Amino acid sequence: MVNSLTRPFSSTKLQRFLDGSVILAAVATVPIIVLQISGRTSPAIVTIDWVIWAIFAIDLAAGVAGGRRPRLHRVLDTVIVVTSFPLLPDLLSTTRLIRLTRLFRVVRVVAVVGRAVPALRATVGRTGFLYLAGTVLLIVIAGAGILTIVEPETAGFWSAVWWALVTTTTVGYGDIAPVSLPGRVIAVVLMVCGISLIAALSASIAAYFVGSDSDERLRRIETRLERIEQELKAERTDRK
Repeated sequence: MVNSLTRPFSSTKLQRFLDGSVILAAVATVPIIVLQISGRTSPAIVTIDWVIWAIFAIDLAAGVAGGRRPRLHRVLDTVIVVTSFPLLPDLLSTTRLIRLTRLFRVVRVVAVVGRAVPALRATVGRTGFLYLAGTVLLIVIAGAGILTIVEPETAGFWSAVWWALVTTTTVGYGDIAPVSLPGRVIAVVLMVCGISLIAALSASIAAYFVGSDSDERLRRIETRLERIEQELKAERTDRK
């Protein structure tokens, strides 16, 4: 009975579908939070928020049923499901804990990115360039979203994306600068991650071109060896 329940969750195709859904949900989380902060509400926004929560809830259920994920991953999935619950802000307001809403949103963004990175690795991990590029994109979006949450007066979302991008690439134009301690901590995290990821991304690009050149040379060598082998076989046939 247990095997019949866990078998669907251990399916490779289902896991790939869940990983892809988690990545999309992680990317969509930040814009939804920004829209909620700005006070925009509509049936579409509410529906997307519930869909995002449902994706992470199903992913948590799959991880628990499969029993293969480390405990830390299950804890992270639980945090995401709790902080992503669409009715959480209303529940906090009724318990006079509305001030914790901003904290929960920051935790939600960090946890979602932490879950999306392994999903991205499982999806495109074999292609180092795509994995690194996707990780950089997630970090930039997450950094922009967190800055918008902790310092909405400093920059809007798209301006925060610009700030996160120039900070991650260590360009730092200085046109936008965080003024609070949480904002500056985010900037430091982006700088450290940017130095590491951009260096790895450059190495991945270089390895791709070097590997392509090596593969072309290897194909030429194999073609010549096949030609020589055919000529030797022809000579042996003529001698007989």
